[in-house]
Amino acid sequence: MLERQAKMRERAKKLREERENSRRAIAKEKLDMKWRDECDELRPKLRAKQHADINIERAKQIEIARMLKSREASDNRYYDTLWETDRLLKIEREERENAELIERNKQCLAVSEQCLSVFYLAVSREQCPSEFKRNERSSCKAVHSYMT
Repeated sequence: MLERQAKMRERAKKLREERENSRRAIAKEKLDMKWRDECDELRPKLRAKQHADINIERAKQIEIARMLKSREASDNRYYDTLWETDRLLKIEREERENAELIERNKQCLAVSEQCLSVFYLAVSREQCPSEFKRNERSSCKAVHSYMT
């Protein structure tokens, strides 16, 4: 119990000292401020220093803003280049796919024309229907295997 009371007294003393030190620091700052405000020779120099500090800080802010704007422009150019590259690749792919489709259609047309010529040949020679069916199946199988 005595130890606890001693700890509490010590803690209270420490808190009083901290509070007193804080009060002294504030009082010293206020006195210093009052002295600076009342000192006619010091006031213009402090004001000039304050303006110089403000100008330096503003110059830093302007430089940061310029750097950010430059970075943004650089990023925009980069993304524009990526977009243009993708656009050109897409056009190239579409042209290639269209050319492949046209080629497949030409080959299908050629096979169909071949089937028709076989048919007309069979008709002109008056082949029997069973032989024609056999020829037709083999030609059509070739078309089907090509398409798949």
